[in-house]
Amino acid sequence: RMAGKRRYLETVLEVMREFQRNEQRRYETELESYRSRNNNNNDDDDGGSNGHDDNNPNPHIRLPMTCCLIVAMDRGRSLEEAKENVELAIDMMMKKENGNDDNDDDKNDGNEES
Repeated sequence: RMAGKRRYLETVLEVMREFQRNEQRRYETELESYRSRNNNNNDDDDGGSNGHDDNNPNPHIRLPMTCCLIVAMDRGRSLEEAKENVELAIDMMMKKENGNDDNDDDKNDGNEES
C-alpha cells in the first residue's frame, strides 16, 4: 500500500515539475519576444518612446506559475493511515534533502512535499 502511495506521489510531483518547466519556458519566451519587439520599436523611434508597444496593447507578461503539494491528514480516516502518510512525506523529504531524489536536476524547484 505504501509503495502505491509513493509511486502516485512521485508521478504527481513529476507532472508538477514538468508543468513548472513548461511555465518557465513560456515565460522566458514571452519575455524575450516582448523585449525584442520593444527594442525594434525603440530603434524606429525618434527617441521619444514612452515604452508602450502599440503592437501589444497589454505588455504585461504573466509570471510562471509554481506548484506545491501538501500532504494532509484526513481526520476521518484511521490513525494508521495518517501515520503512513506522515512517514511517507518525511521519507520523501529526507531523500530529497540528502540528494537521493530520482530527479536530481530539480532539487530546488519550489515543490514542497510535506
